[in-house]
Amino acid sequence: MRGTPLVTISHLDAGYQHQPVIEDVNLTIMQGDFVGVVGPSGSGKTTLLRALLGAAHIFSGEIDIAGRPPGHADVRVGYVPQLETVDWHFPVTVEEVVMMGLAARSGYLPWSNVRHRAAAREVMHRLGIENLRGRQIRALSGGQQQRVFLARALVSEPRMLLLDEPTSGVDIKTRDDILHLLDDLNHGGLTIVLTTHELNAVAAHLPWVVCVNGRVIAEGPPERVFTPEILRRTYKAEMNVIVHNGMTLVAEMPHRFGRSDKRDDEFEAAGAALRGGRGA
Repeated sequence: MRGTPLVTISHLDAGYQHQPVIEDVNLTIMQGDFVGVVGPSGSGKTTLLRALLGAAHIFSGEIDIAGRPPGHADVRVGYVPQLETVDWHFPVTVEEVVMMGLAARSGYLPWSNVRHRAAAREVMHRLGIENLRGRQIRALSGGQQQRVFLARALVSEPRMLLLDEPTSGVDIKTRDDILHLLDDLNHGGLTIVLTTHELNAVAAHLPWVVCVNGRVIAEGPPERVFTPEILRRTYKAEMNVIVHNGMTLVAEMPHRFGRSDKRDDEFEAAGAALRGGRGA
């Protein structure tokens, strides 16, 4: 059974300038939840995270985070952006990036504060990147960069952690390491919400999934949400759903690309010749 509500979203329309991206969103995130938000590009996944941060315009509706509006200082929310949105040419070290996260707690960049440096190093040690603290961020691998920005989010001791495509562009082992790390943090009591395009590699392993396409299409455990009908409504495409060894797996309907009619005829003729040869 899910626990106490941490976030309550009611009839939310949110977006940018004069254009809502998500409409009539009703969603409850419980304290201690580990939630995956899935949907096609442009469906509003990132907008939903930014609304929780107080960084998207709310046209109507409400967001309540532990009794406070988004962005309120009493409820710290950590945020890890998509790596491709980061300017990796900015001359800054790992330790400096992590300490930027302390601005959420103290309101300034405490470069010379010994206590804050100790807090940053403790988080870096916990994530296995303390030995990288003097390195420039542009010199790191994708997995290391992701850990740096995760450390920046965690150093402020957030109540909730939001991650936008945290496993995008990394290899299989790094993805697995990141997910295990997030699972450990979640078991430590941290509420986590992440967006992802990876239905099988990420979302199928999470206890709660929210399907979004301009609005919330469905939510619940993967085995209940990943159905052909719900996925068709979410992605506007046909998808196969297979249950294998108790795990729900999603596969796109097969397509045939790159073979002309002439090529198909050649394959058919070759197959007929082989069949004829076997029958002779």
